[in-house]
Amino acid sequence: MLRTLSLFAFLVFLTSGCASRRVQPPAPDQIREPKPGLVTRSLNLLRGSPDRIQYAGMPKLKYLAVGVSASPDPVRVSAGKFDVTFGIRNNAKKQSVNLAFDSTQRIEVVLLNDSGTVIQTLSTGRSFSRESGYLVINPKEEASYTVTLPTKNLSPGRTYSIESYFVGYDKLVAKATFQTIP
Repeated sequence: MLRTLSLFAFLVFLTSGCASRRVQPPAPDQIREPKPGLVTRSLNLLRGSPDRIQYAGMPKLKYLAVGVSASPDPVRVSAGKFDVTFGIRNNAKKQSVNLAFDSTQRIEVVLLNDSGTVIQTLSTGRSFSRESGYLVINPKEEASYTVTLPTKNLSPGRTYSIESYFVGYDKLVAKATFQTIP
């Protein structure tokens, strides 16, 4: 009888301890993702990085050199207009570079005064159609775009800056300064 009573007391003790202790679910920041198994890791090596897919169509911009110039230099304000030439060169030995565009606009030219205020942009007042296109630059080749801007916002005897870049490729920026004369 004593043995049955002690066994009963022991069972009551165990169940009362388990019933009073509640298990809390882990906090969301403590939940760890399960590690992939050996087969999954091996398949991921064959498939490649997700970043590779994201940047698959991006051109190798490190091979490209850009430049911009105004002509004539100094710009004669009384002439009424001046030319801006934006050029790009592929310095790669074997690899072509493909630049993709969403519209017929390829470059943007921004004219700034000596304090850095934007005076004029090429795209202001112009419309471009939504036709996609490509510019392919083979190794050691170059391409250039020449646009004509009016001098109506320029004053003689001042220094101005030009910034030019390919639309959609903000890292391909070229900057230059020029003087104006009457």
